[in-house]
Amino acid sequence: MNNQERAKAAYGAITGFMDEAKLKYDCEPDKLVAFVTITGDDFPVTLMFSVSAEKQRVETYSQMPFEIKQDRSVDVATALAAINSRIAYGKFCLYFDKGLCTYENSEYITGLEGFTTDYGKSLVGPAYSIIEEYNDKLYAINKGLLTVKDFTASLKK
Repeated sequence: MNNQERAKAAYGAITGFMDEAKLKYDCEPDKLVAFVTITGDDFPVTLMFSVSAEKQRVETYSQMPFEIKQDRSVDVATALAAINSRIAYGKFCLYFDKGLCTYENSEYITGLEGFTTDYGKSLVGPAYSIIEEYNDKLYAINKGLLTVKDFTASLKK
């Protein structure tokens, strides 16, 4: 399997899982990019999956649906450090200059074959679950409704 075939197979596994799960999504098949929005308990979670044949990677990206307040950015950054130390899949990032908080993951597909919808599920499921677990808490910290101390104490439970 060459790099282009592998990238198309990985992309097909992602969109195949979304079809199987009856998720509505937008895609750009020629660019191997798919966008899905899943509504959970609080904020809708929009995920972008981009597959690169050249880089042999699947990149996952999601932007939190709120702007990070400048005066809360250190609190949010502290919370992100605590979260990132606990999760094994992806990371949350804070872009101070833009007031953006994102979730990002990059996974190599070099040498992999046999992409199935289970592979797609292994990308979509954890990304959604992680964001859904923390986005409301990050929002509360950003709004001053939750202190970093209380948030980190809740992580110890």
